[in-house]
Amino acid sequence: MQAESSCRTTTIQVPYFVNRTQVCPGTHLEAKIFTVALVGTSSFDRFFNPAHDALQRRGHGVARFVTREELLAAVDALPSLEILGATSSFAADRELFARMPRLRALVSPFTGVEGFDVSAATENGILVANGQIAENTISMAEAAVLFTLASLYDLHGTERYLRENLPRPSQVRARMLMGKTVGLIGFGKIGQAIAERLSVWGLRLVASVRTTRPMPAYVTSQSLDEERWCSHQQMSGIWSLMGPLIWLLPPRLGNERISDVRRRAFG
Repeated sequence: MQAESSCRTTTIQVPYFVNRTQVCPGTHLEAKIFTVALVGTSSFDRFFNPAHDALQRRGHGVARFVTREELLAAVDALPSLEILGATSSFAADRELFARMPRLRALVSPFTGVEGFDVSAATENGILVANGQIAENTISMAEAAVLFTLASLYDLHGTERYLRENLPRPSQVRARMLMGKTVGLIGFGKIGQAIAERLSVWGLRLVASVRTTRPMPAYVTSQSLDEERWCSHQQMSGIWSLMGPLIWLLPPRLGNERISDVRRRAFG
């Protein structure tokens, strides 16, 4: 026969949230309950809904909002909010933090936090986190290899010849990746994953970085200064930008050189 539990469940009602915490006599333990808001359009339901349900099962108070405006309109809920989960493009700034004095954590369930004012969050003692997983990086690396091959082999042009039953072209347009030099401008997680996958393809890998760092044996490192970068760009058969162009190129490169880079890009 199972003994009846002597634990006491306390319900705390605040606007938009219902928090339930369990306290057991004879112990000093009380489950910490948080008030959480999840913000994102319905297209993100497949990510937010499981999180919403799991948090509620654990007794946390959870509210779902579709837009930033809808969240800000919930003026009675904002003072009690402790954790905010939102997409990486969500504008989480000083104005928002000022309305949420109890906010402890700002979480993106996806790669990146570009919409979050990390400096302002840090100043306010707010933890910033993202839900990056290995598949985020690996899938982007695989896609980069895919687009590289599609460009080299003129995939869309070949599809057109097959689809329209055109005569075989007099000159072969496809080019092999093997034997070429592949340059990676930036060598973060995605760049590293690309290099790892291409390391057995019989080609030369060159990575340009702003600061010197240890490199795998199959990658040649090159600093991202103007002279070396221009030399690298000219000798590389293919190169890939691992971030916004303006962030990665040397500041003295100039608009003319940047335009030349764009004209010579694959894809």
